[in-house]
Amino acid sequence: RQQAKRKRDAQRAADEGRWESEEYKNLTERQNQWKSRFVKVLIRTHVNKQFSAGWRGVAGVVAFSTVVVRVCSEALARALLAAINKSRVLALPKRLLRRLRRERGDSGMGSGTPGAEATPAPAR
Repeated sequence: RQQAKRKRDAQRAADEGRWESEEYKNLTERQNQWKSRFVKVLIRTHVNKQFSAGWRGVAGVVAFSTVVVRVCSEALARALLAAINKSRVLALPKRLLRRLRRERGDSGMGSGTPGAEATPAPAR
């Protein structure tokens, strides 16, 4: 993500006529390398502390993992259901959609008169 941001910034700078020195590029690259190393060490030490705390640490890691899995799976399920709903509506022919709306009494825009009942579809 950081690399993509740096590329966008460099492209923006080039478009605007600004320039970036090699020294600046090298410095930001070194900073990003140190930042990624620091984050990895921080995570590693935290996980080691959790596991060295015994069963309570392991229980904490397991609880956190289940929350992450639950949130991600719910987001995935919602996205899939939304995609299925959208594809199902798009796949229906317009004539069938009009007939279904007529049968339900839903014109899509409202009838205009409150309390008006829909006319039933003709039987075939």
